[in-house]
Amino acid sequence: MTVVSYGFWQRRLGASRSAIGEALIINGQPHTVVAVLPPDFQFRAPCDIYRPMREGEGYWRPRRFHNWLLVGRLKPGITIVVAQSQADAISARLEKDYPDSNRNKGLLLTKLQDAMAENSRLGILVLMAAIAAVLLIACANVASLLLARGLARRRELAIRAALGASRLRLVRQLLTESVAAAIAAGILGLLLAMWLQRLILAYLPLQVPVGGGSRLSGPLLLFALGLTLATGLLFGIAPALRGAGAEVLQDLRIGARTADSPRGAKFRSVLVVVQVAISVVLLVCSGLLIRSFTRLRKVDPGFQSQNLLTFEVELPSRTYSEPKQRIQFFTALRDKILAIPGVRAVGVINQLPILNPGNNIYVHDPEHPPTDSRLSQSAYQRIVLPGYFETLGIPLLAGRDIQETDQDGSPRVLVISREMADGLFPNQNPLGRRVVVDLGEPAVFEVVGIVGDVHASGLAGAPRWAMYGAFRQRPYSIMRLAVQTQVHSAAVVGALRKAVRELDKDIPVAEIADMETVIGRSIAGARVTTSLLSLFAGSALLLAVMGLYGVLAYYVSQRRQEIGLRIALGAGGRRIMSQVLSRGIGLVLIGLVFGLAGSLATTRLLATMLFNTEPTDAGTFAAVSIFFVFTALVACLIPAWRALRVDPVIALQSEYRSRSRRIQPNEFQSRPSDSLSFAKTPAALKRLTFRTSGPDTSWP
Repeated sequence: MTVVSYGFWQRRLGASRSAIGEALIINGQPHTVVAVLPPDFQFRAPCDIYRPMREGEGYWRPRRFHNWLLVGRLKPGITIVVAQSQADAISARLEKDYPDSNRNKGLLLTKLQDAMAENSRLGILVLMAAIAAVLLIACANVASLLLARGLARRRELAIRAALGASRLRLVRQLLTESVAAAIAAGILGLLLAMWLQRLILAYLPLQVPVGGGSRLSGPLLLFALGLTLATGLLFGIAPALRGAGAEVLQDLRIGARTADSPRGAKFRSVLVVVQVAISVVLLVCSGLLIRSFTRLRKVDPGFQSQNLLTFEVELPSRTYSEPKQRIQFFTALRDKILAIPGVRAVGVINQLPILNPGNNIYVHDPEHPPTDSRLSQSAYQRIVLPGYFETLGIPLLAGRDIQETDQDGSPRVLVISREMADGLFPNQNPLGRRVVVDLGEPAVFEVVGIVGDVHASGLAGAPRWAMYGAFRQRPYSIMRLAVQTQVHSAAVVGALRKAVRELDKDIPVAEIADMETVIGRSIAGARVTTSLLSLFAGSALLLAVMGLYGVLAYYVSQRRQEIGLRIALGAGGRRIMSQVLSRGIGLVLIGLVFGLAGSLATTRLLATMLFNTEPTDAGTFAAVSIFFVFTALVACLIPAWRALRVDPVIALQSEYRSRSRRIQPNEFQSRPSDSLSFAKTPAALKRLTFRTSGPDTSWP
């Protein structure tokens, strides 16, 4: 029996309900279709057909290979701790019954979600922290805006208080406004998330089981609602208390003019410093990941990947049970593909580098056998047909290649990598030496050649030991072909399928892929984490710059009359600009110091995600500091330029009008000093007006 994917049911079975119960010929044997999986089901990797494993078929191996993934469901009431204790008892019994294959072997039970996301766990945590940091910066901006808005509404709130509104009612009103704005933003964010969900899930480098539809789950919606309400309340309560806690009479007297308190100015400055510090941490982390990814992308895999097309062919074990049949098929297939126009070379191997990692077995020098199996060295085992190294551009450093004469009955030969040659035979000539390979039983091979090192399992990390045996001496039923083309690789796909069908129409061509795509897919996790963190860091930088600009713009607007008076008294533009710039750059430098200190502690957590890059890379820290200071300087120049454009006449006239509207007749008697100072104001305005209308040499 077999279970097929929804896509296979659509493509190959015509999406017909009558397909249930029909027979599929798989590896020459009939299998009955018993079920079709849901459209969005995926476990670890895309797959079309699921069938039971039978002894002797496919990847069946002896007991000593422990490379199966077991998935089970615990009974109700059974915890993973209890299940682990039972698994330990089973492991101990197997070790006792099979000491040769199960010594020091055991089962480790983990949650499925933890196992699937194990390689992406740190990246997910980093992205979650980045999202929280961006949210915090955005909330700090909102809090600063709410404080400024509350200050501008002081007269309105004072009137409400004079008419009988309690402080609690005013706080409730302001909190309601902030929470309503937060809910509106949260609804907009959920709509965007629903729209972008499929794209996000396809973009993230996660291999987790998916099923049950793509709708947002109830717990996720509740989390979003709770986070929205929490941010609205948390970052709205301080502005609400601030706006509702002022003096009624004083606020009624100041009219439309707003005056910020030192405490409010300090609070906004602290928010800017926090924003800058968080942004610097995110920028440093993203800078390190970018540098790491750039170096990873430049790693030489040890072979040429341009115009290299790969695919897999699996021969049915019942039809091709004899080694001669497998040798004949793959030799004929190689020759047919070589005859296709546009094909330059063809290589045949059981596992391609990067695409098919693993399959490492123990090896040792027979003259220096290990005293303990734990001291044995392991090497990647590969089986090739002649021409493989030439096809992939792997250099032959010494000796010879695998040849057609390396057949069953002749001495077993190996071509080993340079890393294996240096490690197994240091300061010696490996050619002609013997190597013992653990193939269930110790087997002796002769080293006939040395080739360059290849990154078999990925670009990160140093190349490991590798050895290549002759296909004619150990013919496998599953082989991968690498086709080097002179034209675009997609142009020969149809011809490749035709070549396989001409040899056997029942054998499918699987996993057709371009090698450059394979390499790009192997570093997809690093690319996605780097790009997303850079996106969040850029968002944080933008928000921090906006917050800095808002604080400085508000600072200029609050001191408009003061700046106008300074200009009227002869202050130069450079001095006015330096005053605004010094305030902005000062906040940035303070935040930069805290941000760099936080980065020194934070980036150490990224050490396992970095490739050939130190967490304390001085170049990255310096580049981020210079970039942030330059960006902040640009943000400070706009408010400084606006300060230079303050017209002293208009600024002082607006001050005079604002204050004169608030003066009552009885105030001249109770406050003679104020009346005297106001009486002098019109004359000063006349003199200022006269000066601006033309040159006056008598101006003091």
